[in-house]
Amino acid sequence: MILTVAEADALIQAELGSTDPKRGAWDAASAADQGVALRRAAAKIDACRWKGRAEDPEQEHAFPRVQHDGAALVLEPELEPDGGGDWTYAGFPGSIRRATAIQAAAEARDALGLQRTGQAREQAQRGVTSRSQPAGGESVQLARATSAWAAIHPDAQTIAARYRAAGASAA
Repeated sequence: MILTVAEADALIQAELGSTDPKRGAWDAASAADQGVALRRAAAKIDACRWKGRAEDPEQEHAFPRVQHDGAALVLEPELEPDGGGDWTYAGFPGSIRRATAIQAAAEARDALGLQRTGQAREQAQRGVTSRSQPAGGESVQLARATSAWAAIHPDAQTIAARYRAAGASAA
C-alpha cells in the first residue's frame, strides 16, 4: 500500500476543500470503503508509466523508482501533511502520495454514485470526443481511452505529472 487510510485522510483534508464532492464522498465512506478506494487508487497509479525504473523488479508498487543511472527518483521532500517525515511506507515521492489520496477520494465519490463535477472534462480525458442524445452514443479516441493515465482523475494527474514518463499516452 502506498498510504494508510489515516495518511490518505490527512492528505485529503489538506488538499481538498470542504465543499469538494470527492472530499465529501471520502468523509462519508466507512473505513473499509476508504481502504477499498485507496487500493483502487494505488492500482491505477501503479498502472501508469513513470520515469525511471522500479527500484526492485519484484516490488508491489511502481514506486520507489530509480533513474537509469541508479540515482533515487525522489525529487521532493517526503513530508507528511503535518510537516513530519515518518511515512508508513518509504520511497514514494510526496506528489505521488498526494495524487494517490486525491485519486482515492475520486474512487470514493464514484463508488457512492455522486454527481461528478467537471464530468465533461473527465470524459474528454478518457477520450470521449462527442456524445449524441438521446441515444447516448459517443465517439472515442481509443489511444486516449485505453491509456492508464486516462483513468487518473485530472486533479491527481496535475499533481503527479512531474514523474510521468516521456512518451506516455497523453490525456
